[in-house]
Amino acid sequence: MRVAFIAVALSLVAACADPPPPVKLKAIFPDLPAPEGVTYAEGYGLEEQAFRTYTQKYEIQRRLDDTVKWYKDAFKVHAWGLKGESPGTLTFTKKEERVIVTLVEDPKAGLKIEVKVSKKDD
Repeated sequence: MRVAFIAVALSLVAACADPPPPVKLKAIFPDLPAPEGVTYAEGYGLEEQAFRTYTQKYEIQRRLDDTVKWYKDAFKVHAWGLKGESPGTLTFTKKEERVIVTLVEDPKAGLKIEVKVSKKDD
């Protein structure tokens, strides 16, 4: 009887806890394109009403300069405005969102790309 009571009590406590937020794994968003030939290594995050908090990681055998140019051109087509650029990092904004694209050359794996979208800081 005591074991049954404990089991029921634990299940009630678990049911009252906040459910985990929905996480989209390896989501592909039409307005966050990736260069042809990339391997989608990892993707995780949340999609809110006004903005996303999401990280996408890719790998590709491609030159850094060519890929930087590709991101500038492709994101412009999707209404992202280039707001900042430093070696290996591009920052874009659109509506309530900011995207930071980080590109790192790895002698063994080629080019590693991280696309991180979040709420825009005003």
